[in-house]
Amino acid sequence: MQFRTVADLNSCIVKNLELVPGDVDLIVGLPRSGMLPATLLALHLNLPMTDWESFLKGHIMPVGRTRQNNKQVTDLSQCKKVFVIDDTISTGKTIKKAREQALISHLNQEIIWASVYAIPGAEKKVDCYFETCPLPQIFEWNLLHQAELKNCCVDIDGVLCRNPTAVEDDDGPAYVHFLQSVPPKIVPNELVGYLVTARLEKYRHETETWLRKHGVKYKNLIMMDLPDKEARTAAGSHAIYKADIYRKTNAHLFIESNSKQAIEISIRTNKPVYCFEKHQFIPSSGFVEGKNLARYKVKSSWKLFKKRLSKLKKKLMHKLRI
Repeated sequence: MQFRTVADLNSCIVKNLELVPGDVDLIVGLPRSGMLPATLLALHLNLPMTDWESFLKGHIMPVGRTRQNNKQVTDLSQCKKVFVIDDTISTGKTIKKAREQALISHLNQEIIWASVYAIPGAEKKVDCYFETCPLPQIFEWNLLHQAELKNCCVDIDGVLCRNPTAVEDDDGPAYVHFLQSVPPKIVPNELVGYLVTARLEKYRHETETWLRKHGVKYKNLIMMDLPDKEARTAAGSHAIYKADIYRKTNAHLFIESNSKQAIEISIRTNKPVYCFEKHQFIPSSGFVEGKNLARYKVKSSWKLFKKRLSKLKKKLMHKLRI
């Protein structure tokens, strides 16, 4: 599974700026995903930009007073060479449609068709690409709105909606009200393969009703099969439970809200995890933000050992007093 963050996208563009001909007058983004690389490219090269539909209508986006472009292009009639870009090229349907529209519109400009990423075998469908990127691929900028979600595990609280407050998390009426009324943060427009949550099984009805109400499509909803909050707390880390599920699925990615849990899930499964809380991708290779996950695992295990030792001491002290 190939994952690219916004930082990866920007880095790839910067490394390949020389692939953009020096006589390009305008950068055009193919909506919607192509608008992000088009904006970054236009800013780095200090060139005017616009979206594809506006380009066909002869419109160029205005620039601010302090951001005058190199060539002072303000009208499409001044453009001779245009660089049209999308974020990725696979089937080539988007660019094929744009090429057909360009022919119908009888444009006078020379067009260079480009893509930041290209799957192997699709490179010849564009005039220029920056990097090959095999399938399956997942991009941070449309993380919860792509078909690959069918092969992902997705947390609910902290991702699709906010986490409950301490007052709301009472395992009673306040919590039920939270489950029923919490507004969504983001609603995926693609089918989610596995919704994996630490919510208890007894709240399945409320959870399913909320998901249906807000149009969240999913194949599996996996909840903790424990009687109450006290039992869930006694069971230990939520990350262990989530990692066990992730390991048993054919999912390519786990989208987790909590940063500590995200790291532990990756350690326990040796599979990639995306931390929604910190917008951080944790690969299965064993590194996160320059830290070796193996070292983190030792440190984490030592903390857990000390925590359990402390509990054992308290129990012994309590028995001795008795």
